[in-house]
Amino acid sequence: MHYLTGLDREQAQIFTKLEDLVSARHYVRLIDLLAERFFIENDSIFREKGEQNIGRKAYSPAYLLKLYIYGYLNGISSSRKLERECTRNLELMWLMNQLIPDHKTIADFRKDNSEAIKQSVLTFGKWLQQSAYIKGYCISIDGSKIRANASRSFDLDHVSKKLEQLDAQLQEYMAKISRTDQVDEECEQAEKEQLHQYIKELQQQINELELKKALLDQEQAKRISPTDPQARVMKSRQGKHFCYNVQVVVDEKHKLILCNQVYNHENDKGLLKPMVEQAEEALDQSPKEVLADAGYHQMNQLEELENRGIECYVAINENQEQVKEAEHGIVFEYNEAENIYRCSQGQSLVPQFGTKRDKRRGTEAQAYKGTNCQPCSIKKACTKSDTARSVYRFTNQQWRDRYKSKLKSEMGISKLKLRKCLSEHPFGTMKCWMGHVPILLRGEVKVQTEINIYAIAYNFKRMLNVASFEDLEKMFRPIQPKISLR
Repeated sequence: MHYLTGLDREQAQIFTKLEDLVSARHYVRLIDLLAERFFIENDSIFREKGEQNIGRKAYSPAYLLKLYIYGYLNGISSSRKLERECTRNLELMWLMNQLIPDHKTIADFRKDNSEAIKQSVLTFGKWLQQSAYIKGYCISIDGSKIRANASRSFDLDHVSKKLEQLDAQLQEYMAKISRTDQVDEECEQAEKEQLHQYIKELQQQINELELKKALLDQEQAKRISPTDPQARVMKSRQGKHFCYNVQVVVDEKHKLILCNQVYNHENDKGLLKPMVEQAEEALDQSPKEVLADAGYHQMNQLEELENRGIECYVAINENQEQVKEAEHGIVFEYNEAENIYRCSQGQSLVPQFGTKRDKRRGTEAQAYKGTNCQPCSIKKACTKSDTARSVYRFTNQQWRDRYKSKLKSEMGISKLKLRKCLSEHPFGTMKCWMGHVPILLRGEVKVQTEINIYAIAYNFKRMLNVASFEDLEKMFRPIQPKISLR
């Protein structure tokens, strides 16, 4: 047969040194430099175990950080799988100098160094900004619901009903005990012992349910998971599941992640301003343009940001009632000189009731009510009111009109298209790495740590496509001499 046979398994092989296992331009060499520089510049916040010169030597945080960056970059987030990879993966053997940490040591590092890993994300961003790979002029903000590692849930209604049933059953058993006093002593004693056992079991169930109810009250939620009380039920493309809302800020120039934040809010409402402020902190400057989808649309936040000189291009959800009105040709035009509205049928709407304040949305508006709507031929299509149609004019209506006109302009349309190209890129890459079980850890702080590692891995992967090996080697090389990790 004319086939390749490979090497003889009995043939002895001699490797001169570990260095020969990895090519000179392999990306693990960059991970090695990156993690070492992270550790050198942030060594004070890493939680080290090897501070005392007694007992068995500890693993350096630099090694464990290398292991996690490599693992998440290749879709391996489990500490047990990472431990196995250290024994069979030639790239990891080189990266770890053939050290094989126990899976608990690996997991403890991720659990105990949340703040250091978060700082590593910000430090990485600073280096990229200093090297002009991050410009900070135009940023895109988006969120995605990442499924939590949460078990079956319980809800407030179910717990309350179950408590009522158990209380009723408990009262019934107590009544039976009192009735046994009227029978002979042998029958009374046997039945009482059985009833006392039932009562003990019921009381235990009631205590467990009361703890669950207290947890629901504490988390201010109607439904939570006992394994991850901070996760929330959210609607996604895969249905309703316990999830976290992961927010990322992406820079326009090379689609690099500036910062990220994990929330348990079901939607993105109200998160625009906090994410812009986080981006400002990461950049040490304010961005000039902010792009986001309609989920972030909140006029008071948009106006505040634009008054600070930040151009916002945040889509506006179409009001279905306004769409139906447009189909019937219903339009209202404001006459500033007369301070009235005129509808498309020529009728006037005049100020009524004074200014209305909405504390939840933080808005103020003046109501205008029609003066002669009864004989109108399209009244049924215009309003459900028996009397007349009302419209509201916000105190910042002029700014609102200008903002809507900006979104409809050629520039506005192009910016909203650009947002889709920026924000979807990081989530698509990270979700590909995450696999069937996206998040392994539980609790908002620990989930944030996992997302931070994914952010480091994503930016590293992106830089491999953007910059040359030599430029990255120069950027990642520690400024101080390399620390001996042995």
